[in-house]
Amino acid sequence: MRTVWKTKINMSEKTIHEVPEGAKLLHVDEQYAMMHAWWEVDDDKPLTAVTTVIVGTGNEVPEMQDDHLVHVGTIPTAGGAFVWHIYMPSKEVFK
Repeated sequence: MRTVWKTKINMSEKTIHEVPEGAKLLHVDEQYAMMHAWWEVDDDKPLTAVTTVIVGTGNEVPEMQDDHLVHVGTIPTAGGAFVWHIYMPSKEVFK
């Protein structure tokens, strides 16, 4: 069955999300003063680990040895005082 899941995005550089294989990232945003990702998933698929990387405006986007990061969304917080950019490894975005 296809459903929509929500996972928390941690303020640390990387967050590992446990979502069903083939999960499609729909949206990233702030809700209740916390950052989240919404995914379209197939509940019948086994869980897999998917990584998001958070980068604040003005900070360096980290390099990856075996892949490159793709921007998937931007989340302003604190009334726009802080703006966070969410990236995922390309192999996880373009499955």
